[in-house]
Amino acid sequence: NLTSGSSGFVRFALKNPATAVVYSITSANDEPGRDPAGWMLQGSDDGEEWVTLDTREGISFSERYQTRSFAIAKSTQASYLWYQLVITSNQGASLMQYADLDIYASGENTPNGEAVQKPSNILCHLFLEPFHYKHLHCKYVKYYILLFEFQ
Repeated sequence: NLTSGSSGFVRFALKNPATAVVYSITSANDEPGRDPAGWMLQGSDDGEEWVTLDTREGISFSERYQTRSFAIAKSTQASYLWYQLVITSNQGASLMQYADLDIYASGENTPNGEAVQKPSNILCHLFLEPFHYKHLHCKYVKYYILLFEFQ
């Protein structure tokens, strides 16, 4: 997704609450300066009050279309109906862009840290490229409520 500004968020509601344990973000096809560098993954029961599940700062992508996976600490894992990814910073460009967001549900043991084994139970695959086409493939998503609101 290519947007003006260096921050923003995407939000969606599931059909039923689920516990996210791992998520992945994929860099886009061109300008590395647009890649996300900092973000928060958040969950909510009502889409109004948000709980931060994971925060990252200073993340970089060394290649185009590189997928980086992140485990959610067991201490913050809980079942939520709503999820959102809030991008707080990018690599310095005036635009922000990433290609994919995948969120995986519980069901397998996952470690904390960078060496993440992704569970097979995917909650959401948000495909944002090519050509800025926004596509949501989530068998568990109740609404296609994608609020691409970028600041």
